[in-house]
Amino acid sequence: MRAKKNGRVSRVAAPLALAAAAVFGGALLTAVPAQAQQQDAAAQSVFCPYRVTVNVANVRSGAGTSHSLVRHVYRNNEFFATQSQTNGFRMIRPGEWTASSNLTRTGGNCMTT
Repeated sequence: MRAKKNGRVSRVAAPLALAAAAVFGGALLTAVPAQAQQQDAAAQSVFCPYRVTVNVANVRSGAGTSHSLVRHVYRNNEFFATQSQTNGFRMIRPGEWTASSNLTRTGGNCMTT
């Protein structure tokens, strides 16, 4: 019996996960959906070209200032970022987010991943 089929939890594994979450105080229920949502956002997002408009912009591991600093991007750097925002942040690649206020949309076509 396999726990996952085509990247999804099977009907057998899902009840086991719920039972484990009940035993461990629901920690599993809060951790798994958040991770899955971030992966889904990367897998089904529209990315458009943007330019950095501030001298130095922080790139964080998640959509918010409470997430750890990953690196910096600098004025006039151009890259693709998600068209949609999460908590005022745009994802520039999986695990890398920067504040939307640091970016301006440039010309060019968007692409769906």
